[in-house]
Amino acid sequence: MPLFKAVLTVLARALLSLVFLVSSVNQILYWKETEKRFMATVADWQTYSVSSDFLQGLFHFLFAKSPLFLMTVSALQLLGALLLLFGKYEKWGALLLICILLPATFFVQHFWFSEAHVRTIQFSFFLRDLAIVGGLLLVVLRGTRENMR
Repeated sequence: MPLFKAVLTVLARALLSLVFLVSSVNQILYWKETEKRFMATVADWQTYSVSSDFLQGLFHFLFAKSPLFLMTVSALQLLGALLLLFGKYEKWGALLLICILLPATFFVQHFWFSEAHVRTIQFSFFLRDLAIVGGLLLVVLRGTRENMR
């Protein structure tokens, strides 16, 4: 039984970190597309929040500093995924991934701005990301290594 639990624990960490590993590597490998998608998302938000001076200032900052911002997020995402995958400081890795995924979910999966036919798809992606945050919260609260005994 301890071997079975250990194998499942490693598998769970691998599956949970896989989406972040692939995403961060793809963001770096396909940098121009990453920047284009990011700029389009910022432009969408800018369009829907024209009345807020604070948000307009934030969007201007994100446009100006997008390469630095994206590289930092990609590097932190990769670090969090590796910490989680290898079980070294896994709680810190999961917490780091939560700090990246939660705002990114609201920023990218903005279903409330979408047309009706796209809203359902965006909403399901939104819920999927929240479910991943739930799994990461379990890692932060309970860990995986100490529960293998």
